[in-house]
Amino acid sequence: MRVLLFTSSFPHYDGDTSSVFLRTFAEKIAERGAAVTVLTPGVPQGAPRERMGNIEIIRFPYFWPRFLQILTSGPLSTQVKRNPLAVIQIPFLLISGYVALRKLIQSERPDILHAHWLFPSGFIAVIYKIFNPAIPILVTAHGSDVYALRSKAGRWLTGFAARRADCVAFVSKQLEDDYGNIRMRKIVIASMGCTMPQSKPVNRSGSTIICIARLVKEKRVDAILRAFAVAAQSQKDLLLTIIGDGPERIPLQQLCAKLKLINRVTFTGSVSHDRMLTEYYANAGLLLSLSRYEGFGLIFIEALSRQIPIISTRVGVLAELTSKNIYMVSGPITPDRVSAQILSAITNGWIADEPLIYSLQKNYSWEAAVDRYMHEYEELRS
Repeated sequence: MRVLLFTSSFPHYDGDTSSVFLRTFAEKIAERGAAVTVLTPGVPQGAPRERMGNIEIIRFPYFWPRFLQILTSGPLSTQVKRNPLAVIQIPFLLISGYVALRKLIQSERPDILHAHWLFPSGFIAVIYKIFNPAIPILVTAHGSDVYALRSKAGRWLTGFAARRADCVAFVSKQLEDDYGNIRMRKIVIASMGCTMPQSKPVNRSGSTIICIARLVKEKRVDAILRAFAVAAQSQKDLLLTIIGDGPERIPLQQLCAKLKLINRVTFTGSVSHDRMLTEYYANAGLLLSLSRYEGFGLIFIEALSRQIPIISTRVGVLAELTSKNIYMVSGPITPDRVSAQILSAITNGWIADEPLIYSLQKNYSWEAAVDRYMHEYEELRS
């Protein structure tokens, strides 16, 4: 089977953390015997064509000079908000993406076209399908394409893709519900996978809290800092590690200084996924998230599978899970309310929950994820 993955975001080079889950997904599909090619927009640091392990990556240019290609330097919605040049580049990306897709399909003859994100990749893919209806198209909605494009224009763009794709996969039931009532040919719930721990977690410090997030306003890391400041007054050994980077990093560091938390809070910046798994999860006693939305929320599965309690708003996959180790934040998010949950979760530690661990391994491992998508590929081919 030849599978063409078409995505607006992909690791720029070996070791890059941008949408690293898509590289893992592509590799896992290839391990099942599929010939996998990834088509993605060009980036200044990325080679036009290269192999990463058992997959081939082709990066098409969409703006000149190439060092000004900025749309794939982070989430599309974030780039558009930060840089007026990004808005100008969108039409160039759509046209160049269509030309590159058509050329590659004509040469490679894939059996399946799998686009990631309803816009721009899904949008371009279904335009191609209008003129070439024979190729089966599956589009995966990951979250930012749904939540960041809620204007009338955004809904039209994503709806154009959703109505015309042969199948739309939402990475969580919550994401499908939030997307609303749009008539689609076929809908499935199919998340990406999680790297499950290979052994039982070792004893870890319950006083270390981790926050894993892109540092943007939607993640509400400022609210996390304010809640931590209150909790830290009651428990002097509490530490907070904020893993991730983004445009809000400097304002958050300034807030940290204002709250007199410099010696209690660490900003790591971007770190590799492997390091996150082996170092930061291994030493964490609690995962804290107050995000406004998550399409799926891989960090929740990673933490729970490693027996780390979590505090979070009700977003993404958490709507599908029940456990005493999940502390939901509902109603107004205030420092006092969240800090009370922090202290409660730290005091309780991990509460044994074998049914939860079994469910996570059964439903959210990479093996389970690839099984679901390989099944959909076969269904679309038949």
